[in-house]
Amino acid sequence: MKMLTCSTIRTICTTTVSFSDSAVPQEMSEQEMALYKLYRPERVTPKKRGTDLLNDSRINKGMAFSLFERQYLGIHGLLPPAFMTEEQQAYRIISQLRQQPNDLARYIQLDGLQ
Repeated sequence: MKMLTCSTIRTICTTTVSFSDSAVPQEMSEQEMALYKLYRPERVTPKKRGTDLLNDSRINKGMAFSLFERQYLGIHGLLPPAFMTEEQQAYRIISQLRQQPNDLARYIQLDGLQ
């Protein structure tokens, strides 16, 4: 079995609210509970702070950081004062890609995302 490390997991959770014990399903068989424990989301607390975190594309979520995460990670003033989930960000990029007139313009836009 492959060991998961901080470099292989993109999501970041520094709050205990999103993965509290109340989110654990109560009525499960032993096999289902074993699978749940194997595949449940891992809590990752990055060691990087501030601009170092924003420059690391593996752990940077863009505008998807919550207010608590921004303050905890020292990036509160470094991001725009708006919140957008990763799904909303993906939808915005896809809609912009669809508006591009040709493949070259789409390539340039996608290259800018890296």
